[in-house]
Amino acid sequence: MAGFQGLMWLLLMINPHLYEALRLSAPAILQGEVWRLVTFLFIPMGGGILTIIAVLFLWFIGEGLEQAWGAFKVNLYLLTVVVAMFWANYLFDAPGVGLFVKSGLIMAFAGLFPNHTIMLMLVIPIKMKWVGWIAALTCLLYFWGGPAALRMTVVASLLPFAVFVLPAMVRSVASEAKASARRREFQLQTALENDTFHRCVECSITEREDEHMEFRVAANGDEYCLNCLHRAEAPQRDPGREMSRGQGGADR
Repeated sequence: MAGFQGLMWLLLMINPHLYEALRLSAPAILQGEVWRLVTFLFIPMGGGILTIIAVLFLWFIGEGLEQAWGAFKVNLYLLTVVVAMFWANYLFDAPGVGLFVKSGLIMAFAGLFPNHTIMLMLVIPIKMKWVGWIAALTCLLYFWGGPAALRMTVVASLLPFAVFVLPAMVRSVASEAKASARRREFQLQTALENDTFHRCVECSITEREDEHMEFRVAANGDEYCLNCLHRAEAPQRDPGREMSRGQGGADR
């Protein structure tokens, strides 16, 4: 797709009238112009440096999807796009717009590699999950504000994404949510196990080591078990007073 998109860009630069012979048209296909089934996928949006960047980006996404899925599944994905778009054009006169097909591929790649970082416009680092959300939002805006025929184009273009990618993404999100819930439950349980209500300042015993042990709080706020309570009740010696008392005895 990347290579043919670059080729189509060059051909349309040479002869813009070729567009009419390349766009999706179900009546023309039924009359024998079968190349239209695939050529509409390669018609570039815009031109110049943006087309070059789009070609390189599409090449990058295609390689990633082929490594993750294998060539058969990628081809099956594109074949499903072609069949869905043909019937959308035949039944609803939906135009064949390659933008939504490429958006579906971007969303599929983002679902497989959400944290992969790319350089947007060769300058801005951004994770693929945000690129996927941008592609999804673009499709949603066209679906929301476009005419009925264009809405059918969006639906047909994203049908393979809904069939091949979306169920796996839902299962992955559900699995991650369960794993996160289990981690939170384990952390909470660990915190409760390590948390104690009573702790002796002398021997550090808690109610978990001896559930029958009783504790008392001293006047200074320290907590003692019954075994160490005598240390809290023992009078505190004043070294300075003892020294003065010893000096006084010596003088006498």
